[in-house]
Amino acid sequence: MSSVFVVNVERSEGTIVVGVYLTEKLAKAGAVDYVESNTSDSVTFKKKQVKKESEESRKVLFLQDTKESPVSVTMSQVACNFPQGKSKKEKKDPLAPKKGLSPFMIFNKENREKIKTTNPNATFGDIGKLIGTAWKALNEKQKAVYTQKAETDKERYLTESAAYTVAPTEIVAPTETATPTAVQTETEAVVQKKRAVKKTVAKVEA
Repeated sequence: MSSVFVVNVERSEGTIVVGVYLTEKLAKAGAVDYVESNTSDSVTFKKKQVKKESEESRKVLFLQDTKESPVSVTMSQVACNFPQGKSKKEKKDPLAPKKGLSPFMIFNKENREKIKTTNPNATFGDIGKLIGTAWKALNEKQKAVYTQKAETDKERYLTESAAYTVAPTEIVAPTETATPTAVQTETEAVVQKKRAVKKTVAKVEA
C-alpha cells in the first residue's frame, strides 16, 4: 500500500485542490509555489509554516494573515494502490512457426561453432565481435548466398503462418466414428494441433 500527498486550499466557499504529489517534499514545494503566486491577490498568507495537525489529520502549511474569511493551505496523506509493474506477457504457443532469420543470423548460425573452435579462449563477447568482423569481410557475392537462404526461410515462415492460422478450424470437427470425450486432455489437444498444422502445410506446399 502506497500513499500520495494532496495539497488543498480551503476557503469558506469551498476547497480547491492545488495538486497531488508522490512525496511530502514535493507537496510542500507545490504549496509554496501556490502561496508565492497568490501573494499579490487580496489573500495574503503567512510565510511561516504551521506544524500542528488538524483533527482531520490535515497538516496546515500556510494560513491567511487576517481572520476574516479564513483561508488555509493544507496537506493530507492519502493511501492508494499503484499498479505493480507491467503485466505478464502471454506465453507464446510452442507450435507457432518461428520467424525467418536475417542473412547475418544465418551466417552466425552456420559459422559460430567454427569460430568458437578456432578461438577457444575467446569470451562470449569476443565471439560476437569475431562473427561481426567475419561477416563484414565477406564480399557481395558471398553475402548473396546468405541473402538467398534468408528469402527461403522467409517463405517457409509465411507458408507455416498461413497454415497455423487455419489449423484450429480443422481440429474441432470430430470424425463420425470417433467418440468425443467430455473433456479433452491437453496432451491430446497438442497432438491433434500438430497433425493439423502438418496436414495444412502439406496442402499449401502442394
